[in-house]
Amino acid sequence: MSHKLMIKTHNKTGLKYLCYTQSSGSLYEKYKGSGHIWKKHLKKHGDDITTDLIYETDDYDDFKRVAIEKSHEYNIVESNEWANLRLEEGTGGDTVSNRTWITDGTIDKYVYKDSEIPEGWMKGRSNCVFNDPKKQRMFGSLADFKLRGEKIKESWANGKFDHRDHSKCGTRGDDNPSKRPEVREKIRNAALKDSVNRSKNAKESLNRTGECPHCNVVVRLANLHRWHLDNCKYKK
Repeated sequence: MSHKLMIKTHNKTGLKYLCYTQSSGSLYEKYKGSGHIWKKHLKKHGDDITTDLIYETDDYDDFKRVAIEKSHEYNIVESNEWANLRLEEGTGGDTVSNRTWITDGTIDKYVYKDSEIPEGWMKGRSNCVFNDPKKQRMFGSLADFKLRGEKIKESWANGKFDHRDHSKCGTRGDDNPSKRPEVREKIRNAALKDSVNRSKNAKESLNRTGECPHCNVVVRLANLHRWHLDNCKYKK
């Protein structure tokens, strides 16, 4: 089995990506890469790329050694010229060991270990149940569904809930508050208001205009980016 180390270069933007494949023969050129940032870049700018095969071997341990050396040599993680988020190590590479959790006591974030920790934050996860899916499942399994349903009904009666559906929390069937006529009417009105706002924002966005600095023509933004600016025929 042949292990190949390649450099993918986007011909339009110049962004590079160090990657690995086991494709036989010249099929490695058809492999586009699987990195998160790299795939988003290809989706946005197209897949016009050039492939340079820089190393090939049948020994995986030898390949891994060279791949890590090249990763450090090119500084692929830190440099903005590369789309890699971690060192290239071939198959089975660790995708999460370079990340860690930080918290400010209520909010948790998953960041790179070499990232600077903001002031007021520290390593680890908070004790807040709402930020920990595992704790949510644990507490949910211990919940008293009958009591939960009664408390939810009380919250609806007190106006604490607007239109959330709690059909799986002890209020199934016709007893579900979201099926009450007054609540359904409130939901419909909210949905209509939201639809009107989206339509209004869409029209405003569609009618936005801009002026081309090359021919001084004022057109809609969609046409501005398509036919003017860098694509303007009067650009010198």
